[in-house]
Amino acid sequence: HAQDAQGRTQLHRAALDGDVDQVRSLLEAGAAVNTQDVTGNTPLHSGVTGQNVEIVDLILRFGADADAINHLGRAPLHLAI
Repeated sequence: HAQDAQGRTQLHRAALDGDVDQVRSLLEAGAAVNTQDVTGNTPLHSGVTGQNVEIVDLILRFGADADAINHLGRAPLHLAI
């Protein structure tokens, strides 16, 4: 579960990039779904920001916290609006 300088994991990046196959592979391999980056965003925040419903659904099905709050006080749903 290596993180880059911004604290993002491969799952954060794949979710933001809209890479459904990579997200699925990472989740099936046991990637942590609630890891927060330096701004408090989880992979679910990244998936919502990337506007990919399939990725959001996958991450939620693997146990993501839909109520996770980032450092701006925003849950993933706030980013969808």
